[in-house]
Amino acid sequence: AVTYAGTILPIIQDRCDGCHGPNNPQGGLDFSTWNDLNTVASDGRLAFAIQHQAGAEPMPPSGPSLSQCRIDQILTWVQDGAPNN
Repeated sequence: AVTYAGTILPIIQDRCDGCHGPNNPQGGLDFSTWNDLNTVASDGRLAFAIQHQAGAEPMPPSGPSLSQCRIDQILTWVQDGAPNN
């Protein structure tokens, strides 16, 4: 089972906090809490960005992409409604 606390938050802390953490919320997005992450999950920006789809700013913008396993976990969470669980 993919959960926010057990699966998604550790990915975000490891790969996203450098740019989207409380100390440096680029794009005005602080993913250290569920609220901003839920916003971009719900409107589709998160899925587009992590999959590097056309029309989205690819995330991460530099360095290696997320592994397909991590992408699949995030997409599962998004498809489940991005719950705060």
